[in-house]
Amino acid sequence: MPKRMCKFIVGLLVAALCLSPVSALAVDDTEIYVFKREPKGDAMAGDIAIIRPISIGCLIVSTGAWLVAYPFAALGGNGEAATQKMVKDPFNYTFRRPLGDF
Repeated sequence: MPKRMCKFIVGLLVAALCLSPVSALAVDDTEIYVFKREPKGDAMAGDIAIIRPISIGCLIVSTGAWLVAYPFAALGGNGEAATQKMVKDPFNYTFRRPLGDF
C-alpha cells in the first residue's frame, strides 16, 4: 500500500475515534432532569446572574427566527420539529431547568 494511502487511512481512523463520543450527546432527554451532583451556591448564582439572562435573549432570538422560518418548515413537513428545536427546547432550558443545573 502506498505511504500516502496509509496516512489517509490512519487519519480517517483517528477522526472516527475522536468523533465517536459525540453520539452520546445526541440522546434526547429534554423532559428528564437528573442531577449528576448537587449544585453548589456559586453555580446557582452564576445561573441566575449570567446564564438565565443569556438564555432568555437566545429564546427571544430563536423565537423570532422561528416566526420567519415556520411557514417554510410547515410547507416542508417538519413544522413540529422546527417548533421543538427553536421554541420548546430553549423555553424548557430557560424556565423549566433546575437552578444551577447546566
